[in-house]
Amino acid sequence: MTTTQYLKFCPGKIFGIVASSSAAIVPVNLNERINLKDNFFAVPACENVYIWNLRTKEKTLVLNGENSIVTCLIADSNHKNIAVGYADGTVRIFSIQDGECIVSFIGHKTAVSCLIYENDSSRLASGGKDSEIVIWDVIDETGLFRLKGHKGPISKCLFYQPKKLLISSSKDTYIKFWDLDTQHCFYTLVGNQLEHRYTPSNSSTDINLDIVLIKGTKLICGLNGQKIRVWNIFVEENDDSSDSPVTKKLKANLQEQHDLNLVLDEGLMRDENEEIYDSKFKSTEVGELSYTENKAASIIVDPTERIIAVHYTTFVTPKKCRKFDMK
Repeated sequence: MTTTQYLKFCPGKIFGIVASSSAAIVPVNLNERINLKDNFFAVPACENVYIWNLRTKEKTLVLNGENSIVTCLIADSNHKNIAVGYADGTVRIFSIQDGECIVSFIGHKTAVSCLIYENDSSRLASGGKDSEIVIWDVIDETGLFRLKGHKGPISKCLFYQPKKLLISSSKDTYIKFWDLDTQHCFYTLVGNQLEHRYTPSNSSTDINLDIVLIKGTKLICGLNGQKIRVWNIFVEENDDSSDSPVTKKLKANLQEQHDLNLVLDEGLMRDENEEIYDSKFKSTEVGELSYTENKAASIIVDPTERIIAVHYTTFVTPKKCRKFDMK
């Protein structure tokens, strides 16, 4: 009787990868490496994260993952830690100095699509393709609560610290404002619909809604259509009278939102506890950026909040933010 031996194949180390296209690159600051001429960037590399020194063109550090590819990453405000989201729904926080994994969070059923730190880096928000947002306590290494309301994958989250709010955008083309104290959505911005609204049946459609906040008062929304909208938010009540153009525009927007919510299909209705209007919150559309035949893919703002860069499908265009300053 003869026996057949079968060789066992095990995966080896990956090699030859500069960066993967599964997530965006992130600039980092290695404080212990005091050389102001060095520019460090963290990039996804399959299941790992590489930190490259652009001056020396050398790989400085490797943050080792496990069996799932990296889908998003972000550094905290102190550039001491970097949070990494994976396709299996896991979030890991690594030390940038030694590359060790500090803590792992498991809170999503599918891939993590976006991450954002609070200003003091004490809390972390993660959005997933499961349409849910999870708020994590980084210091206590625990999950705080989950925010549900979107009907599509989360594309972006922003902390609005002065009012303890979270702003989120999703592939369902809606922008939601969450009260982190009461843990519910109190306002939904609905002026960014596409001709083809997101539904589970067309979930593979390449829809991306990116948002940036300027000076805490202007929300710039880039949908992958041909228009980029600019909204004024958190306008003080005493800045307008009942007959002013701002108030009239606000009332029109609120009525439009109410009408849209009445006719929304495919289950995209407002939450039961969501208010159509909060007396402390206002939003009105200011205008649009230049019309282009290319679709906007992403938006980024510089640290001074004076210039934004719009990444279209074929080129990048810088825009001055002061163009939309209200006189």
